[in-house]
Amino acid sequence: MSSGLTQLLNGLQMLPAHWPLVPTSHCKRPLGYQWQHNPLTPRQFQENLLEYGAVPVNDRHLRPYFVQPQGFGLLTGANTEEFLIAVDVDGESALAKLYELCGDQALPPTVAFSSGLPFRAQYLLKLPLNQVVRSQKIRTASSDILEFRGIGHQSVLPPSPHPVTGVYHWLGNSSPAETQVAPIPLKLLNFLNQSRPTPQLHRSPIHLPDPRVYPQPSSLPVVPSHLSWVNQLLQTIHPRFADSYHDWIKIGLTLKAIHPDLLATWDSWSQQSPKYKPGECAYKWKGFQPHSLTVGSLYWYASRF
Repeated sequence: MSSGLTQLLNGLQMLPAHWPLVPTSHCKRPLGYQWQHNPLTPRQFQENLLEYGAVPVNDRHLRPYFVQPQGFGLLTGANTEEFLIAVDVDGESALAKLYELCGDQALPPTVAFSSGLPFRAQYLLKLPLNQVVRSQKIRTASSDILEFRGIGHQSVLPPSPHPVTGVYHWLGNSSPAETQVAPIPLKLLNFLNQSRPTPQLHRSPIHLPDPRVYPQPSSLPVVPSHLSWVNQLLQTIHPRFADSYHDWIKIGLTLKAIHPDLLATWDSWSQQSPKYKPGECAYKWKGFQPHSLTVGSLYWYASRF
């Protein structure tokens, strides 16, 4: 078992059993089509990683397949026990603004984590299930933002990777194994409720899937073992590039240059696009001629969000 997988499994053990999680790439991007509607419990995440080394997500046709996550994020909003929001402080002026919105007081002790960058941290707060607040961003300086994440968002949790500092970590003794998520301060709640409330349609809690219903491992394209890293790299490339003919072809050309057995990998990745047509990848693959594209092209796409 790799050290990265062991680290994720250890991190999952300290999370509350009812938290909904989504798999993420090394650059924090959630994986899978309509990921907001297909979360996993920490136990489901663990069981899949232990058995398959991967977790199930859906493609654009809602067909399940496996991805190998680099990390995981908490799906904010309503779950089976409460409504969770993540307060993302991005900059010194954002921290000062949060202090002001709480009535010139600090947040109560709560679950908190950070990438390690200065004045960068996230704090989890909860509301009863019968309440809801609207997600919003407040720009407090040219490069500082205070964000409140609710329905339809996710916040990457430790020990997931961070593209700049290397890894997320819990702040002090604020891991969920050591402290509880605090209720939102009243003054902050009043401020957030000044915005137009979220429609009633979105107030229902997330219903997590049956932990025993999994896709079969055959959903993963079979590639030579020494090329498994290609699957992982493709998972970090945004699905919008599968919608662009130019980018789709370029990625296919690059994959064939890496190894002629990567057709199934390209076909599986291409299924994220509504433009996908069965058999088209195989047809294009046959006509691909040698060229100068290298694996650097994949890394370039992976760096674009």
